[in-house]
Amino acid sequence: MWSGMLTRSAIVGLAPVLVGCATMQNTPMQEYVWSCIEACKTEVPPQCQIVNVNPEGQVSSSCAGTLANLDKFSACMQQQYNERPYAAWLKERAK
Repeated sequence: MWSGMLTRSAIVGLAPVLVGCATMQNTPMQEYVWSCIEACKTEVPPQCQIVNVNPEGQVSSSCAGTLANLDKFSACMQQQYNERPYAAWLKERAK
């Protein structure tokens, strides 16, 4: 009896949080970084995944097992940042 009540309470308690998360939008910086990640996704080692981009544009990743070599991904991201700076990306997006 108590476990059923706890489960229902947990679900009801989480509903506003889940709705709030669903309505949140990325910042322009996050959108920019995600667009760069998309261009570099083939350089992410198979045992790794991009987990999050915070509002300031910092990328978080997770790797299964040992820490994977993300040098190619980092180099690709730097190339994207150099070839398509944030200000230029914003200007393109505004068109």
